[in-house]
Amino acid sequence: MRKLHLLTELQVKNAKPAKGKFVDRLPDGGNLYLQVTRSLSEGFNRNWIFRYELDGKRHDLGLGPAHTVGLKAARAKAAELRMQLYDGIDPAQERKAIKAERKAKLAAEIKRLTFAQCWQAYHKVHARGWKHPKHRKQWESSMQTYALPVIGNLNVADIETAHVEKVLSPIWDKIPESASRIQNRIKLVLDYAIAGGYRGKDNPAARDLVKARLGKIKRGNGH
Repeated sequence: MRKLHLLTELQVKNAKPAKGKFVDRLPDGGNLYLQVTRSLSEGFNRNWIFRYELDGKRHDLGLGPAHTVGLKAARAKAAELRMQLYDGIDPAQERKAIKAERKAKLAAEIKRLTFAQCWQAYHKVHARGWKHPKHRKQWESSMQTYALPVIGNLNVADIETAHVEKVLSPIWDKIPESASRIQNRIKLVLDYAIAGGYRGKDNPAARDLVKARLGKIKRGNGH
């Protein structure tokens, strides 16, 4: 069994490459090395390296600089990585998987958008083409009165037809023309979300889906 804990705190603090060498690696045992390199400022950089071989391929994993990760912490990190090797886990692949998971989670968080935020973004892009002030006012008023209080705070990825139904059911029969317009406006906002990748390809505000829940709309004099 290879001897562990070969280095002392003082050796770590004063470590430098041998004369004439640019880099040196001092073993602490158990796959842990202190890598020391000469810097351009004539000083020295000291970093911890976990070195192992798996399936005939050598890997060097950085564990952090010695001025941040102390000797005791570096040994603890190395012990964790050795346990992964004993369990048949490749530490390099495990680190890549964790990094990929973190990036995916961050990407998902970035893509979290509420219906209200999506509506504001849609409005900013498309309102430029609404030349008639009355049309702009109707859009804003209908969304603020009926849609936003019900689904405004929901993530657009989570909105289902049941949510759209909740917006429209109070006015579906009472003011059908307004209900029809609001249904279409919600659909357009969700189309915007779909195009931006903020939700899947389905649109829960599609007329056929809403009609399946609320019945055929009665045309009349709406508001």
